[in-house]
Amino acid sequence: MERAHKILGYEKEESVLIRALSSGKVFPTWIFYGPSGIGKASIAIKFAKCLLAGTVPSGNTLDTDNVELSKTVDMRTHPDFFVLEQTEESVSIEDTRKLLMKVRKSPALSQRRVVLLENSSGLNKNIYNSLLKILEEPPRNTVMIMICDNIGTIPKTLLSRAAKIFFRPPNEASVKQILDNMNVPDSARLAQLSGGSVGYALRLSQNNGIEIYENILKGFYCDGSVYRKTLKWIIDNNLCENFAIIKSSIFRILKIYADMLCGVVDEKFAEEIKILEPIVSAHREYADHEIEKIQEIIYMTELHNHLILDKNAVIVNAFERFFENKE
Repeated sequence: MERAHKILGYEKEESVLIRALSSGKVFPTWIFYGPSGIGKASIAIKFAKCLLAGTVPSGNTLDTDNVELSKTVDMRTHPDFFVLEQTEESVSIEDTRKLLMKVRKSPALSQRRVVLLENSSGLNKNIYNSLLKILEEPPRNTVMIMICDNIGTIPKTLLSRAAKIFFRPPNEASVKQILDNMNVPDSARLAQLSGGSVGYALRLSQNNGIEIYENILKGFYCDGSVYRKTLKWIIDNNLCENFAIIKSSIFRILKIYADMLCGVVDEKFAEEIKILEPIVSAHREYADHEIEKIQEIIYMTELHNHLILDKNAVIVNAFERFFENKE
C-alpha cells in the first residue's frame, strides 16, 4: 500500500470520481493505472471512504467527515472493505475465491462493499478468470477498484467491463510540496530524483538514496578506477539490499548519457552533465554504438534481476560493460 499523503495535481481525476458519487450510479469496476508510487492507492482509499460513508464530497476533493470510518478503512478493519494484496511471489487463487465469496453477501455496516486489488498487474490468469466471472454479473452494491502500473497486462475482456482512469506522474514541484508537507528533508533533491513518484522519493529518503545515487554517479567518471571504488563501496556496505534504488540510479544516468550523445542537454541535470561530459566528448562519434550498448545493459540488468541472480554481480556486469573499451 502506498503511504498516505496529501495528493496534489489530481483534481481532474478526483472530479471524475466525485461526479460518479453525485450521480448515485457508481460504476461497479474501476481501474486506476499509471506509474508506480504516484498516489493511485491513496486516491483509491479516499474514493473507498466516500463510497462506504455514502456521502458526496462538498468540495472538489474526495474527503469524508466520518473520522471513525476513515480510521477503520486505514486500519483495514472495516467489515465492508476488503484489500487483496498481490505480488508476483505470492498470488493466491484461494484467497481470491474466498474474497469474492464474501462480497456476494450483503454489506454489514455500509450501503456498499468495496474491494481494492493492489498491484493488479501481477495477477495470474486464474485470478483474472475468477474476477471475470464476478464482473460478468457484478454483486449488488459492490465496487471493485483495481490498481496497476501497466494496463497492458490486464485482459481485454476485463478492461471492457471497467471504468479506467489514467494517473499521470505529478511534476517535480508537486512532489517537492508533498514532501515538504510531510517534513521530509532534502525534498528538492528527492523530488528531482523521484521521476514524479512520491513513493519512490520516500523510499530514497528512508534508504540513503541520495548518497547512493551521488556515489553511483561519481562512478561514471571517465577514469575507470573510480567505478571500481564505487563497486567496492556498494559491496562493502551490502547496498544491493537496495538493488531497486541502485538499478534505478544507473538507468537514470544511462538515459542522461544517451541524451547527451544525441545532443540533448537539460540544464537541470547539471551535476550529471559535469560528470558525464568527458565520456560523452570522447565517444560522441560512436553514439550509435554507445546507445546500443546502453540498451543492452538495461536489458541484461532487468533479465538478470528477473532471474534472481547475485545482485552484486549484476551491478558489476553493468559497470564493466559500460566501461568496456573506455579505459
